[in-house]
Amino acid sequence: MTYRMKALLAFLTGMALSSTAGATLIENNTNLSADWTRMPARVAATDSVDAVLYNPAGTIRLGEGTFIMAGNQFLPKEYSHTKDGVRHETTTLTTVVPNLFAVKNSKKWSGFAGFGVIGGGGALEYENGMILDKASGLTVTQLAGLKAMGKPGPILTEEVASAWVGAYVGGACAVSDTLSLSLTGRLVYGTNTYEIDEGRVLDYEKTGTGVAPIIGLNYTPSPTVNIGFRHEFRTRVEWEVDKIDGSAAEAMAPTLGQKGHTTRKDFPAMTALGVSWKATEALTLATDVSYAWHDDIDWEGAEEGLDNGVEVACAFEYAVTPGFAVSAGYSYSNAGVDPENYSTALSKNVYHGISAGFMAEPVEGLRFNVGATKLFYEDDTDSRGITYEKDLWIIGIGVQYAFR
Repeated sequence: MTYRMKALLAFLTGMALSSTAGATLIENNTNLSADWTRMPARVAATDSVDAVLYNPAGTIRLGEGTFIMAGNQFLPKEYSHTKDGVRHETTTLTTVVPNLFAVKNSKKWSGFAGFGVIGGGGALEYENGMILDKASGLTVTQLAGLKAMGKPGPILTEEVASAWVGAYVGGACAVSDTLSLSLTGRLVYGTNTYEIDEGRVLDYEKTGTGVAPIIGLNYTPSPTVNIGFRHEFRTRVEWEVDKIDGSAAEAMAPTLGQKGHTTRKDFPAMTALGVSWKATEALTLATDVSYAWHDDIDWEGAEEGLDNGVEVACAFEYAVTPGFAVSAGYSYSNAGVDPENYSTALSKNVYHGISAGFMAEPVEGLRFNVGATKLFYEDDTDSRGITYEKDLWIIGIGVQYAFR
């Protein structure tokens, strides 16, 4: 295998560790709804349709009726990696991270369905490329020129994009007045693209699908305390190369795979536990922890060296009036990736998040959620002298309507 091919293989391994959206534990997003952007502790929530995502067994407590929720998130960002004073930066704005869910409730059971972005989402465009060889600091096109002409080639624009979309169908039942259980089936569809020079040099795409269950439990030991639990099982995902075009496609195909080539990259399991406490009639406090299991995934070796990931969060909501509430919260995440294993496309720095927002119900049954989360990332530098820096906002807007 040539030096350039070895470098490309290393880059694709790095891409396997890249998820292009906001609050992620390598692949598993935690920013699953607009509600999260204003109140990041949602695992014990029973007040919104986003319980389908965070606390599916708690959907029972929405009350009788039919509920519909739609939302979107916007992610202004600035990511960079720098070596020897040369900065590679992306400020690509992500404008579409949607979700749509519906819940039908009776006294003892609920049924729900919908879809949302559960990992990644959006694209990252680096106008001056991305470092491919960490020792030299050269990009893929510079390395190609070095191989062919004995001197670095030109730096060209590179763009990577990845997303995992989950389609949900499930239900919950009340075992007693205090306990409910849920079972959900989730179809996962993943897509990953890589372009060099807007596709003229390389236009590459692969997709994969898989199915796995999610189980949930909701326990209400008292009128003021609620406990939510869910476990998302690992999803086995087989990926297939759908497209490899461009002037360099033939040279890169032995490493990236010809059209139709298949590989394995699973969507990790996640376990989440949360507690909410209605301290007063107006004030609700909540805390939760989410744990991503990276030690049982199969990424054909790319998972080696990863630790499991964890996010913890706490938040409060205060009802100013029956139809208006303000909220805020804090979150901390460690994805379980050592800086030595960072992808230059998107590093997985530890972050601290601050969230704030509001819920407004102008008429009975119609509810709006608006929130913003600022993620403060810790800068990291690896042993090759590459410094990774990130700055990100997550802005969420959602609407929910109840037919009672």
